This record gives sequence, C-alpha cells and structure tokens, in this order.
Amino acid sequence: MLRCREIAEVVADAKQLPWWRKPELWMHLGICKACRLYASQMSIISKSAKKLAFRHIDKVKEKKLTEEVLKANSKTFEQK
Repeated sequence: MLRCREIAEVVADAKQLPWWRKPELWMHLGICKACRLYASQMSIISKSAKKLAFRHIDKVKEKKLTEEVLKANSKTFEQK
C-alpha cells in the first residue's frame, strides 16, 4: 500500500498514476484522514488556479478585442 509521503506526491497527478496503483490510492484515502484532507485541499487549489487562469485569459482577450475595435473605428473615421 502507498504511504502518506507517496500519496502527497501522487495526489497532484492522480491521472498519471498507472491503473494498478489507483486502488491503492483510494484504499489509503479511505483509511487516512490526513491524506483525504490533503487531497481535498489540492483539488480546491487546482480548481481555483484554473479559474484564475481563465479569468486572466478572458481579460487579455477582452483588451485585445477592445484595441481591435478601436483601430477599426479609427480607420473607418479616417476614410470618411
């Protein structure tokens, strides 16, 4: 069975874990409250980081789109 230190390394990349090791992970998480809490915290951190990244990307896209619209408007006014 996996030890707590191994769980700490594996939890972040559980999808990378070979299929035959996953039952060991779930058994350990079922037994060890500290590792369950750690896995839960890592999940929350991961989800929050993804949300922040998308929020930043959206702001960058919004700024680029605004700049493009302003350029297009200025070209339209220059042609008149």
